[in-house]
Amino acid sequence: METDTQTAAQSINQRLAGQALGTAKKFVVVFGTLAATVLAADVALSLIGEEPTSFMCGRTGGVLASAVVLYWLWK
Repeated sequence: METDTQTAAQSINQRLAGQALGTAKKFVVVFGTLAATVLAADVALSLIGEEPTSFMCGRTGGVLASAVVLYWLWK
């Protein structure tokens, strides 16, 4: 049988884990926002006539996709 001390400790641990995951989710949102900004910069370069390299487009797409997947996993 669990004691009140064990139950309180488990409650605190769960709360701290929830806070840590919430912080991580915020970082994933920031990561995705930055990736979307870089993608917009790639599109802007294309619109003004500059040619972004395939590396720029591929890396931007990969980073954005990974941010979406990470966010989806936490949902």
